[in-house]
Amino acid sequence: MTTYTFNLLPDTSANYYYDMQYFDSHLYCTSAESPYILKLSTSGVITPICTDISFNGQTGCLAVSNLNKIYYTYTTSQHIYTVDSSGVASQIPNVTIGTGIRTMTLSTDKSILYFASGAVIYTINTASPATPTQFSSGYNNIGCIRFFNDALYVNNYSAQQLLILDSGGSVTRTITTTIQTSGIAIDIYDDWYVSNQINESGFSLVNNDNSLTNILTNLDKTGAKFHNIAFDGNDNAYILVWDSKGIYKSTTAFCFNEGTKILCMNKQLKDEYIVIEKLQIGDFVKTYKHGYRRVSKVITGTLRNNPKKWNMCMYKMAKTDTNGLIEDLIVTGGHSILVDAISEEEQKRYDAMKIPDFSKLTIDNKHLLLSCCSDQFTPMQDNNRYNYYHLLLENNDDEEERFGIWANGILTETPNVKTVK
Repeated sequence: MTTYTFNLLPDTSANYYYDMQYFDSHLYCTSAESPYILKLSTSGVITPICTDISFNGQTGCLAVSNLNKIYYTYTTSQHIYTVDSSGVASQIPNVTIGTGIRTMTLSTDKSILYFASGAVIYTINTASPATPTQFSSGYNNIGCIRFFNDALYVNNYSAQQLLILDSGGSVTRTITTTIQTSGIAIDIYDDWYVSNQINESGFSLVNNDNSLTNILTNLDKTGAKFHNIAFDGNDNAYILVWDSKGIYKSTTAFCFNEGTKILCMNKQLKDEYIVIEKLQIGDFVKTYKHGYRRVSKVITGTLRNNPKKWNMCMYKMAKTDTNGLIEDLIVTGGHSILVDAISEEEQKRYDAMKIPDFSKLTIDNKHLLLSCCSDQFTPMQDNNRYNYYHLLLENNDDEEERFGIWANGILTETPNVKTVK
C-alpha cells in the first residue's frame, strides 16, 4: 500500500475551505473567511480574488473558466454568480434552480457549465446562459462532479456510488463502494482518485476492476472528513479537510531503498559501509567537507512502486566499471545525487517538470541531480512494495543545513530538518 506524506501549506492555516480546483498552475479555493475566493500557489502563497463581505460564512463551490471568470455559488444558493479578476461578483440572470447548488465543473472547452443539486445534474451554455437544462437525474445526494477526458465523473454520495457519464448524460461506468466518498480528481496519468468523507485512509485510487485501493497518509484521521482533492501539473496531491483549517500538500519522498550502504565510521574508528536500516541515532556518518556527523534521526516508510509516476517510483543506477558504485543504487525519483554540473539534457528535463530552478540548488557547491532526471538512473518497472529510509544529521542547530554523504559509493544528498518538518 502506498504512503503519501502531507504537509500543511502554512499560509492556509487561518481559513476553513469548502471547494478546491487546479487551474493554470494554481489552486483556486473557496473559503468561509475572507478572502472568500482565493488563488493559491503550489507553495501556499495566497492571492485574494474576492473579499466581498456578502460571501461571509456562505462559502460554496466554484469552477474556473479563465483568469477573468470564476463561477461561484453560496452553499445554499439557488443562483450562480461570476467573479472577475478584480473580485467583482455578478449574478447570472435567469439561472435559478429549486435547491442549493453543491458542486460544479466546466467542460474541457469551457462551453458548458455542469452543476448539481440533490438528485439532479444541470447544464447551462456559458456563451449565452439561460434557463438550466436537466442533464441527468435519479441520484441520491450528489457530492461532487468533475469533468475529465470528455466525460463527467460523479460521486453519488449517499448511495455510495461512483459514476461516469458520457456527453449525452448516459451512465457508462458504475462503481459501488463500501465508503462514502467526496472529492474527485484525475492525476496527470489519468488515474482516478476519490477522497473519503469518513474516517478512512484519506483518499483512494479507483482501479480498473472497479475496486478501490486506500492510500495511506500521515494526516490525523480522527473524526476527519477528507472533503476535496486535486493534483497539480507535477502530480503533487492536495487535500482539503472539511471542518479543519488548512490545505495539505503531498511531499515527494527523497529516500534510499532498504539495503543501501552508507559510508560511516565504525567502532574501530575506520570507514565502513553499513546498511542504512542498521544505523541508529548517535552513529557517525562520513560527510562531504564536514567530517563525521552523528545521526540525529532515522526516518522510514513504504512505497508501492508506480513506474508511471516519477515521485512514486524507485530508480536504479546500475554499477559499472566507471561510476564508482560498489553495488547498484536504488533511490526514489525525488532523491538526488551530487554532481559538479547539470548537463543541457538534464536541464531540459527539469524544465519539462516545471522546476527549472531546481538545478541551481547545491550542497557545498555540488548540484542536486534528481534520479528521475539523470541518464544514469532507470525507473523500476514493477509494482512491488519498497521500504525506504533517510537520515537527519547533527546540524549545529541550523535547520536548513544539509550534507553530502556516500551511498553505495556515490555522493548523494541528505535532507535538512526544515524540509522534514
